[in-house]
Amino acid sequence: MEARPQRIATGVPVRKEVRELEIPARVEHWLDTLADLTWMHLAGRDASRLRIVTTLLHGNEPSSIRGLHRWLRGRETPAVDLWILIGAVQAAIEPPRFAHRFLPADGDLNRGWGKSPVEAGSKLLASERAARIAELLRAFRASNAEALIDLHNNTGHNPPYGVGPDAGPTALGLVSLFGQRFVHSPLALGTLVEATVSHFPSVTIECGRAGDPRADDVAYDGLVRFLERDELSSLANAGREIERLGDPIRVTLREGARLEFAGTHRAGASLTLDPELDRHNFQLIAEGTQLGWVEGTRLALEARDAQGRDRSGDLFRVADGRLSAARPWVPVMMTTDPVIARADCLFYVVEPLPTWEP
Repeated sequence: MEARPQRIATGVPVRKEVRELEIPARVEHWLDTLADLTWMHLAGRDASRLRIVTTLLHGNEPSSIRGLHRWLRGRETPAVDLWILIGAVQAAIEPPRFAHRFLPADGDLNRGWGKSPVEAGSKLLASERAARIAELLRAFRASNAEALIDLHNNTGHNPPYGVGPDAGPTALGLVSLFGQRFVHSPLALGTLVEATVSHFPSVTIECGRAGDPRADDVAYDGLVRFLERDELSSLANAGREIERLGDPIRVTLREGARLEFAGTHRAGASLTLDPELDRHNFQLIAEGTQLGWVEGTRLALEARDAQGRDRSGDLFRVADGRLSAARPWVPVMMTTDPVIARADCLFYVVEPLPTWEP
C-alpha cells in the first residue's frame, strides 16, 4: 500500500523540509539528504491518533535508522499518524560513519531532555541544540500520543531489552514487541523517555550490539509490530512474560582514572578490565569472580544508586591488585569500548524484580 505524503509537523526547527517519501535504497545515502534533528509526520489510517518513534539519538547506534529505513522503503501506511525524530544525523555521517556517539561541539543528544537550555548548554548540549530539543519536547508533551518508542544499540554483547522509569503493564507490553527483558530505572540521566513518560507510555528499546545485523532485524521487526498494529491496549497481557530487573546502580570511572581493556594488568592503567567483560551481561556474576586489575590502592570506580550513594564498596573487592565481585550481582549494558566507558558509563548493576501482576 502506498504511504501518503509525509510532512514536517508545525513548528519543528529543521534545516530541510521533507515533502515526499523519496527514500534512497541505501540508508547512508538517505542520511546524507537529511538535516540534523529531522522530524517527520507520516499520515496513518487513523488520523485521530498518534504514535512517536525516535531514532539515532546517538550517532553510533545504527539499528534504529536501519530498521526505520527498511520500513519506510516498504511503503506501508502506519495504523495511526506517526511522528518520527531522527536525531544525531551529523554524528552518524561523520567519517567513519556510525562511529561517533555525538560530536564534541554538540553534546550527547540523549542527556539534555527536560533540562533548561542554560543547564543543558553548559554541561550537556550546545546552547542552540538545547533550545531546539526544548521546542521538540514541548511538542511531544502536548501531542497526546498513544506511546513513544526510543530505539538504541549497546556497544557490548546484550540481548534486546527495554529500559524506562515506568514498569507498568503498558510499558512492559511495548517492550514485548522487541524483546523479553525490561530494566526498571529511576535514574535521572536527562533522557527523552524520562522527560515524556509522565505524559504517555514511553520506553527505550536497546536492540542489541551496534553493527550486528540481528540487532537491525530486532529494530525492524519491532517497528512493524508497533507501527502497523491497530490497537496497543491488548499488549498489556504480553507484559506478564517479561523478565523484570531494577534498582540500577550506575558504574562509572572516577575522574582522572586511566582505563585499559586487556587480558592482564597494563602498567600505568588505573584499571585494567577483562576485554570480554560484556559476556556477563544479564548473567549472575558469582562472588569472587575476577573482573580485572587495579593499580594502587584506590578503586578507580564509582557505583551510584538512584539516591546518589556510592555503592562501590558493596559491589567490588580489591586484593593483591585484582578487582573482583564482592557479592553476587547482575550487570547490564557492560561495554568494552573505552570511549563509551569514559563518556557515559561502564555498566549498570541490577536486581531481579517480582513478576508483574495486574
